[in-house]
Amino acid sequence: MDRPFITVYAEVSADGKSTHRRGCSSIPMMALEDAAVRRFRHELRAASDAIMVGSNTVRLDDPSLTVRHVPGSNPLRVIPAAKGDLPLGSKILTDGHATLIAVSEAAPSHQVAALRERGAEVVYAGSSTIDLAQLLSLLHQRGISSMMIEGGATLLASVFRSRLADRVLVQHLPVIFGGDDVPSMVGGPAMQSIDEALKLRLVEAKTVGGHAVMDYQVEQ
Repeated sequence: MDRPFITVYAEVSADGKSTHRRGCSSIPMMALEDAAVRRFRHELRAASDAIMVGSNTVRLDDPSLTVRHVPGSNPLRVIPAAKGDLPLGSKILTDGHATLIAVSEAAPSHQVAALRERGAEVVYAGSSTIDLAQLLSLLHQRGISSMMIEGGATLLASVFRSRLADRVLVQHLPVIFGGDDVPSMVGGPAMQSIDEALKLRLVEAKTVGGHAVMDYQVEQ
């Protein structure tokens, strides 16, 4: 395999929502987490060489993506942003920890220069959009053997559609949000046939703190 082993980790409500309202940060939802499940997620971060979220997650949540609740080293933060248009005051660009931004060839040069001025490493992967397979291959070549992907819905749609995940962990918050237009774990266009579904095998179902965590292996 010429890419890292990919673990997707998603936090959703009991009815599968990734936030309480469309366009809102997931931070209020994460405030409902039990401390034990937060430590569990940070243990997974510490065991990973790299961690990835989508650019929309950076804009909405301004996450640190560091290891804070358990001992361990911070993974390399990898953000695919085709145009390089990330908020320059984001934590990932100002806290001094290692960050790699993947842009497309269509990214304006001034955006790339601004990211590099903030200390981020910038690599090119794709002509107008991010080629995830190319990006993962580049990371593998530099010694990244394991990566955790924590969303959001648009990035996960691309990961699953491209069959790039190996393990899927779904953490269920014991709440129900509802809402017809509230985003779920995976976005993107609807499948046209049931045959397009990504097949999973349940490896373990466990309780961590007050949360159910389902651990799946992706059937390739």
